Amino acid sequence: MQALHLAMAKRVAVVMAIGVVAACGANPPATTAAALAPKADFATDENLTAAQSVLVKQAVQKMLPQPETVRLSAVNGKTLQGKEGFHVCGYASGGGLTGDTPFYVELRQAARQWTSHRGQVGADAARLAKVRFVCRHHDGA
Repeated sequence: MQALHLAMAKRVAVVMAIGVVAACGANPPATTAAALAPKADFATDENLTAAQSVLVKQAVQKMLPQPETVRLSAVNGKTLQGKEGFHVCGYASGGGLTGDTPFYVELRQAARQWTSHRGQVGADAARLAKVRFVCRHHDGA
């Protein structure tokens, strides 16, 4: 008889536990679902115009000691969500650099004219940190 009461008590406990799980976990709050939803993309790929390409090269040349020998590769433009301007990333070589060195240049538009606003080129830690932050979608990071 005692075994029968124990078995029934276990069943009641299991049923109660299932009820608690169903009540609490079956319908998660909307905020949880929203938090798990995919977020909007951080950046949107953009093609550079010929004028923008020239500005980017000129901006990188200004940052290097031997500007006449600068070559750019893997140049990619992005508009960043919530950020002003157009961000261009790629690799520079020549210009006094050793090998392909990452760069970024920010272009801004005023009175329908694009200008280079700021940028970085270099593989030292300080410069590379900014380049990696802006260009993180270019290297798959």
